[in-house]
Amino acid sequence: MRTGASFLLSELPTLAKHFRLYAPDMPGQSIRGPEVKLPVNDDSYADWLLDVMDGLGLPSTNLFGVSWGGFVARLTASKAPERVSKLSIMMPAGIANGSHLTGMAKMAFPMIRHTLWPTSNSLRSLLHPIMTTWDSDWANAIACSFQDMKMDTRVPPLATDDDLQRLQMPTLVIAGTDDISFPGSLVLDRVRRLVPDVKTELIHDCKHCPPTTEVFRVWLGDRLSRFIHDEPEPV
Repeated sequence: MRTGASFLLSELPTLAKHFRLYAPDMPGQSIRGPEVKLPVNDDSYADWLLDVMDGLGLPSTNLFGVSWGGFVARLTASKAPERVSKLSIMMPAGIANGSHLTGMAKMAFPMIRHTLWPTSNSLRSLLHPIMTTWDSDWANAIACSFQDMKMDTRVPPLATDDDLQRLQMPTLVIAGTDDISFPGSLVLDRVRRLVPDVKTELIHDCKHCPPTTEVFRVWLGDRLSRFIHDEPEPV
């Protein structure tokens, strides 16, 4: 949401050593995606991603989605499980939500202040509740998106129990303990209960935007690679 393919790819250099990566910009959500506001209460986003896969000549693939991308990846896997070899989602929308009041309290006033008086300090205050590590490249890109993109305040609906039980492919879910949007403990409790073949990772002291450090990039790439290759966890 409010980012773009180039930024996502910059966080996945380790994964790029082992796989060909496609990172399509989502309609209405990415800074270079089509300015189309697709419905979230039906399969529109899944239909879009399946069209992308058809265009790339991919009868099936491994999907990795973050936040809104996690919602789209899960939606696609629930609709067309035969098209998804393995599913990985991180801080995913649409599994379990945090407190709406908490989110408003932490984000609404800083958003108003930054909109009216945009400064570096107001930007830090706005992003502090969601960014685990401060990254000026990411922060300034998000600030530009506030200016250049219409704000889509919709929250993707929660998957039904049946939606999650349809995820018959091996699934990896990564969540953060301090994610105010989609609390890690709630997300992982639900997928452990409903997803037939699931592995989980709970990242401690991690907010909605995971660390943008080299250490985390290497860990994430290695974790995804081991999952896709069915390699055992290191002792």
